[in-house]
Amino acid sequence: MTNKFTQLDLVRFLYNETNTSETRAIKKGLKSDADFNNQYLELLASKFQVESAVYVPSKRPLDNIMKYVRSYGLKN
Repeated sequence: MTNKFTQLDLVRFLYNETNTSETRAIKKGLKSDADFNNQYLELLASKFQVESAVYVPSKRPLDNIMKYVRSYGLKN
């Protein structure tokens, strides 16, 4: 089965940004089209990876910011 939905539609679905009729149609497509479902599962896995990523800035930029703040007499 060929779906009329794009990858962007699936991303919108992942973030609950589709309207009721789109949501219903996408859910139906996920049940009936294995390739479409696999694409959805890949996007879902990517979403979880992005959400679980932890960013720790290096010390140097933080030190530069604090030096700048102190140069204006502001306290941290």
